[in-house]
Amino acid sequence: MEKWPTEESMIAACEAQGITIEHHCCLRLAFAISHPSEVEHQGQNRILDWIASWNEYRIPIAYDGYASTVMEYCPFCGKGLPESLNKRWYEQLYALGFSDPGDEEIPEEYESDAWWRN
Repeated sequence: MEKWPTEESMIAACEAQGITIEHHCCLRLAFAISHPSEVEHQGQNRILDWIASWNEYRIPIAYDGYASTVMEYCPFCGKGLPESLNKRWYEQLYALGFSDPGDEEIPEEYESDAWWRN
């Protein structure tokens, strides 16, 4: 069974990917979203996804294309995860005059967590 890397190596991996550990409930969750697992015959596989613009954590599901399910609790420390900001993201962009924010060129801060952190 593969063991988790050391705390120092998880911190280094997060920093290398630009993941701010303090923005997540625990180091293991931050590491999981920053570091895909390597499977010899498949290459990199995502463990978990974090959609920064919605502050939404998702579990990828094997499917022909992209599919995932929203997580409500951290699988590593058990803490409740924040409610998705998906609806608020769309509401704010509609209020700014966008009719289809998912397919339109939107302000850069809405492409990340900047819009809700500020």
